[in-house]
Formats: sequence, C-alpha cells, structure tokens
Amino acid sequence: MGYVLTNICRFFEALVGSTGVHATISVGGIMFLGSPVTFSFGAYVMVILNKAGLPLPLSVMLAIFVVTLIGVFFSYAYTKLSNDSFAVLTLASIMAMDTLLKSWDSVTGGVLGISGIVRPPIISSLTGIAIAQGVIALVILVIYYVVLKSHLGRSIRALKENKIALISLGNSDRNIGIIVIIFSCILSGIEGILSIWRIQYLDPSFGSIFILLQALTIAIIAHKPKISWLILSSLFVIILPEIIRFMNFSSVVMGHMRVIIYSFFIILMIKNLSNKSILVNRSI
Repeated sequence: MGYVLTNICRFFEALVGSTGVHATISVGGIMFLGSPVTFSFGAYVMVILNKAGLPLPLSVMLAIFVVTLIGVFFSYAYTKLSNDSFAVLTLASIMAMDTLLKSWDSVTGGVLGISGIVRPPIISSLTGIAIAQGVIALVILVIYYVVLKSHLGRSIRALKENKIALISLGNSDRNIGIIVIIFSCILSGIEGILSIWRIQYLDPSFGSIFILLQALTIAIIAHKPKISWLILSSLFVIILPEIIRFMNFSSVVMGHMRVIIYSFFIILMIKNLSNKSILVNRSI
C-alpha cells in the first residue's frame, strides 16, 4: 500500500509543478527552464526556517514569498533578454543553485543535506499526505482552468501564437510573460514543499536536472492548452517508469532508465512539433 500511495503522491506533486511549466513553455512559448531552482529553494527555505524555530505555517508562507521573489528576478531577466538567452540563463541558474547549496554547508547541510524534516501534524501519515496533495492539486487545476478560459489565458496563448496581434490589441507581452513566470515559480515552490514532506530528507540532489526533465516531458506531451491533456500526461510520465521496474533490466541500467525515457519523449515531441511548424509555414 505504501508503494501505491507514494506513486499517487508523486503524481500529484508532478501535476502541481508541471502546471507552471505547461503555462510557460506549452501555452506561452516562454523557454523558462529554472523550475528546479524554485523547487529546491521552496523546500530549503521552509525546512531551514522551521529548524530555526519558526512555526511551520509561517515557514511555508515565507518559503512561498522567497520563491515569488525569485520569480520576480527571472521575470525581470525575461524582459531584458531574448527567449533563447533567457533559456540559457535559467538553465545555468540550476548549476548556480547546486553550487550554492553544496558550498553553504553551515546553513544547507552541504552534500550531507538535512534530515529529520517534520511533517504537519494533520498529514503525518502517507495517506494524509496523498489526500492533502490531491486537494491542493485539484484547487490549482481549477484555478488554471479558469485562467485558460479567461482573457488572461487567451493573452498567454497569443504570446506564443501571435505576439503581434496581442500587442495590437493593447496588451503588454512583457507583463503577460511576467505573470506567467511568477505563477510557474510559485507552483514549483509548492511542489518542492509537498515533495519534501513526503521524503523528509533534503540534499542538493533534490532539485536536480531530473525535475526539469520530468516537467518538460509532461509539458511537451500535453502541448495543448487543455487540463485533461495535462492530467493524462502527468499520469503517463509517472506510471511508465514504474512499469519498467518489473522488467528484467540490470540494476545499473535501471538507475538511468527514467531519465532516458523522459529525454526520448522530449526529443520525439519536439521533432513532431517542428514538423508541424514546417508544414504550417509551407502552407502559408
């Protein structure tokens, strides 16, 4: 039962974080690759503040505030850089974060990390965590659905599909991009907090490039602005590697199989989307 509940929790966590990546990359066309940064910082800030004696609810609120500030920084960079340069900057921020977490061992615990992380009393069991994560994921999906159906959602889509039309209607493409990036950072931070309550151990590998690969795979497969696609894509990406566990692979291969699968689907979907783009351009 613990195995099933763990994978249910992983599905809800991936769904929360991938919603933000889906909004930036799939819907808005913004190459924001810094989700592992806010994913890790949300968890680290909450754990460090709670270990320092702050009440857990206050630690959570301050952690979300910090990841919002990081989102403001990323959004400022977005307004000053091209989309390609912004992608490189956000990707490099993952390595900068990894270096900071490993070198600042007096606060972060360095490579040894932080253990003995306390869960909220109301979700002390794995069942409680799964229920709480399901409720949070549902609330976020409802909010995201409302946003996609609103004027803001249409503006986010126009940011990718027809930026000239967006600007001609008097909307600021920069302001729309800022909103989407901050929204994505907050969701990644929430995902990090939910994940660390399940794992109860935190080290620099917590927000590794694997988190980015997983979120990118979900967002690219669910490239349409539909909640159903996002849910099915998250379920597929979480469940498929678990099915492979029951196949007769060596332990050496199994450790890297999940990353290989995610990378394969990213390449496949990008190739498919590129072919569609070429066909559209030729028809025009």
